[in-house]
Amino acid sequence: MRSFSVLLVLFYLAPLMADGGARLDQMSWLEGCWDGDSDTRQFEECWSEPAGGLMIGYGRSIGASGQAGFEYLRLIERSGEVFYLAQPGGGEATEFRAARIGPGFARFINPDHDDPRVIEYRREGDRLTAMIGDGLTIDESSSVNEFPFVLRDD
Repeated sequence: MRSFSVLLVLFYLAPLMADGGARLDQMSWLEGCWDGDSDTRQFEECWSEPAGGLMIGYGRSIGASGQAGFEYLRLIERSGEVFYLAQPGGGEATEFRAARIGPGFARFINPDHDDPRVIEYRREGDRLTAMIGDGLTIDESSSVNEFPFVLRDD
C-alpha cells in the first residue's frame, strides 16, 4: 500500500517537477497599468506582457507636495525560477525570488534584505493589491505597506 501511495504522489507531482518550477507566463495577470491613491499620495504601476523571459515595469508615486518618486521593475525567468528585481530611484537592483505564484497571486522573498523582505501581489478582477513587509510572508510581517490599485481603462 505504501508503494502505491508513493507512486500516486509522484504521478501528481511529475508535471510540476518536469515543468522546472515557476514560469514567467504565470504572471500574465499582472500585465497592464494600475492606478491607486491614499490620503497622502497617488501611485501607479505598469507592466508589459511576458515575452522572452522578461516583464518590464515601473512604479511612480506622487506625494501631496507634488514631488514624485519612481522605481524600475523587472520580472525575469532564470534557471526555472522567476525573480522580481526592484530599482528604487533607478539605483542598484534588489532581487527577490518567487516563493509562490498562482492565479492572481505572487509572493517574492529576499530573506537577506533588510526591508522589505517580502513583496506580494493579489489580483481580484480589475483590482490589484501590492504589499511589502519585513517578514517572509505578509502574515508574518510586523510592518506592512499596502498599495491598492485599479486597472486603468486605456
